[in-house]
Amino acid sequence: MRNQHIANTEIYSQQVGQGQRGLSSSEAVHPSTRLGEAAAFSMRMNAGIDFAAFQGRFGVHPKSLWESQMNQMVDQGWALWEPTCFRPTTQGLRFADAIGAEFVRLEG
Repeated sequence: MRNQHIANTEIYSQQVGQGQRGLSSSEAVHPSTRLGEAAAFSMRMNAGIDFAAFQGRFGVHPKSLWESQMNQMVDQGWALWEPTCFRPTTQGLRFADAIGAEFVRLEG
């Protein structure tokens, strides 16, 4: 589930004070969307996608999902394969939106 909290802090605080969650909306998120978003967000960080953490969380290695796209990022100079992670280069960080789009393009 993806939740959005009430933007008005006064109303949010009132609801939470009454034992409610203070949500304005919730939506179910398809598992493939969650995988893609997690990978895309990780590539906005210097550390990139930690293979063990990703596999521990989702039960799949990111290379098995996006090897072709990841290799293209390496060829463009946007990312590097490391023994424990796939991470953006300095140049790749400047293209984080384009990198992220490759991970969420094939969702659900």
